[in-house]
Amino acid sequence: YIERSFVPPILFRDIRELGGDKATTAYGAEVPVPHDVDMLVAGTSCVDYSNLNNERKGLEAQGESGQTFRGMMNWIRKSQ
Repeated sequence: YIERSFVPPILFRDIRELGGDKATTAYGAEVPVPHDVDMLVAGTSCVDYSNLNNERKGLEAQGESGQTFRGMMNWIRKSQ
């Protein structure tokens, strides 16, 4: 959907990889991580934070949502 609708120059598979020098694209190629971008779009799974989850996790936990958030923050810090 993202590629069809917005035609991004690069579409990465997992934002958690963007803290390094290279990351894997949605198609499996390993490319340098850009830092001169206009917009970073990312989203987290809501399962870790849901009130319906009996084993709810916060941002500091090692759940998928916390890892995604930390991945975004790592990229932001490295790109400033």
